Amino acid sequence: MGIAVAGALAVALSGCTFTVRGPADVVVTDDATTAADAAALAAEWKTEYEAFVAEYGAEATGTELTEDDARATAAASADKAWALVVEQYPDAVRPAAEFVAWRETGPIDRQSPILQCIDAAGLPIDEGSVAGGGEPAFGWSATSKDERIAEFACSVAYPSRPVNLEVFLTWVWAYNTHFLRPCLEAHGLPQEPLPDIDEYITGSIGWSVDWGEDWEADLAAQPDPAVAADCRYRG
Repeated sequence: MGIAVAGALAVALSGCTFTVRGPADVVVTDDATTAADAAALAAEWKTEYEAFVAEYGAEATGTELTEDDARATAAASADKAWALVVEQYPDAVRPAAEFVAWRETGPIDRQSPILQCIDAAGLPIDEGSVAGGGEPAFGWSATSKDERIAEFACSVAYPSRPVNLEVFLTWVWAYNTHFLRPCLEAHGLPQEPLPDIDEYITGSIGWSVDWGEDWEADLAAQPDPAVAADCRYRG
C-alpha cells in the first residue's frame, strides 16, 4: 500500500507564509491559509488512516492465546521479574502471590484492581495525564526492597494478559511503517526508519516515535494535540 507523504504541507502547523517582493522582502503570515492547510493535512491523513485500516485492521487480530497458554506465559514472565528483584535485593523472599484476574486493558484508574493492590501495599501513586490532556493517568514507583516485593505480588495477582507477540508486532510494525511515521514526517517530525519486519520481530524492540526536540527537552510534555489527532497517536 502506498502512503503519500505530504512534505509540502509540513508547514501547516507552524504557519503559512508568502513573500512580497519590493525594496525589502516582507514576510506576511496568513492565518486563514494556515488553518485551511492544517484542515487539508488532517483530511489527507484521515484518508490514509482509513486505507491502512482497510488493509491491516484498526487493531492487531489473532493475537489471543488460550487460557492455559496465557497463564503459563504469565508465570514464566513472573519468574523473570522475580529474578530481577533478587538481583537487586539478594535476600528478598518471594511472596506466596497467586493469580487473581487479568489486568484490564486500557488506562488504569482508581477502581482498577492492580492500582488498588498497589495502593493497599503502601506504594506511592503518581497521577498525571494522557497525551492530549483530559483523562488522568496513574503509575507507581518502588524504591525499596519491601516495595519491590509488594509490586511483584500485585503484578502476579493482576498480570497483563499475554498475546501472541509475533502477530502483535507484525501489526505494530505495519502501523508504524505505513501510517504513523509517515504521518509524523508529513507534520514536520523526521523519523528514523524501523528495521525490516524480521529484525523487528526477532528483537522484540520497543521502538518509539520522535516527537521533536521541543518535546524531548521536557519529559513531562505531551505531543501537539493536533499532530496526535491527525496521526492517531496511541501513547
